[in-house]
Amino acid sequence: MKHEKVDRHELENESGQSLVLVALLMVGMVAFLGLLIDGGRDYAVRRQSQNASDASAFAGARQLTSRTSNSASEEQNILNAINTFALANGAASTSDVQAYFINSGSNQVGSQIGLNGGIPGSATGIKVNVTIRFNPFLMGVVGGASSVSSQTTAAAQSGQPAFEDHLLPMTLKDQSFNYNQNYQLFGNVTGSGGFQWLSFDCASSNPDLISYLAVNPTQSSGIVNVGDFICSGPGVQNSSEVNSVLDQWAALATPQMRYWTIPVYDYTTGNGSGLKYHIVSFAEFEFDGFNFNGSNKFVQGKFVKYGKLGHVQVPGSCNMTGANICGISLFQ
Repeated sequence: MKHEKVDRHELENESGQSLVLVALLMVGMVAFLGLLIDGGRDYAVRRQSQNASDASAFAGARQLTSRTSNSASEEQNILNAINTFALANGAASTSDVQAYFINSGSNQVGSQIGLNGGIPGSATGIKVNVTIRFNPFLMGVVGGASSVSSQTTAAAQSGQPAFEDHLLPMTLKDQSFNYNQNYQLFGNVTGSGGFQWLSFDCASSNPDLISYLAVNPTQSSGIVNVGDFICSGPGVQNSSEVNSVLDQWAALATPQMRYWTIPVYDYTTGNGSGLKYHIVSFAEFEFDGFNFNGSNKFVQGKFVKYGKLGHVQVPGSCNMTGANICGISLFQ
């Protein structure tokens, strides 16, 4: 059998080539691992930044809807709400947060929030930019980058809600009310349906009223849209069951627990048991008590200014007087 002689220098050359290949593979693996780490962190930080933008924009819009004036102090309250939620969601400092008022066309109005000296009259929403930074692995080693920034934007608009659900079976006519002032509602004097009780399923009866009116209702109003017609409910229904349900509401511990979201109407159609209310908005009513004795019967409470998450039909300025609640939507 013939044996071939292997040159020692050839073996050394092959060994050297293998080392180069291993080194190149190691560099590739480190680069790939670095990209995975940096890419994963960039995605996580961007998600955190977007959460901070969303939360702070909504908080600012919520504060905008509950304002009672356009003063500089109210502008500062909005800025404080924005910064609080941005910091709570990962922003390192308030210098990483820039917020602006926007109008119904989503265009910026005025200067950066906190520098206007008051809220612009055309402001209907809030736009927020939040920047969060992180220290990269690969880009730090290769490029010398000490930090990478991830900036996101969110905007929230306010305006008339297009719909609401979980409504209480009572309505009132669209008119001007002062917030946090006691009112006694006497019912609709132009049609049937004492106290403007409603029947969402058009079954005008005492048990039907109680099923919607109970603190823990057995029936839901479902979604009621602006423009819907709702059937009139029963009359005063001065029964022990209705009194008992209203007593339960009156006994709830805090005012917020006694909030009723109710629809607001502008006109009625039909008459008698066929009376229907045309819904144009919604209001938040703090139930305080009732009196069904004698001829002076009433339901008593306050209208409270309230902004709630919901679908905004048409962005617009929220009223600073009146009964209508304001809807808020994130849209960017």
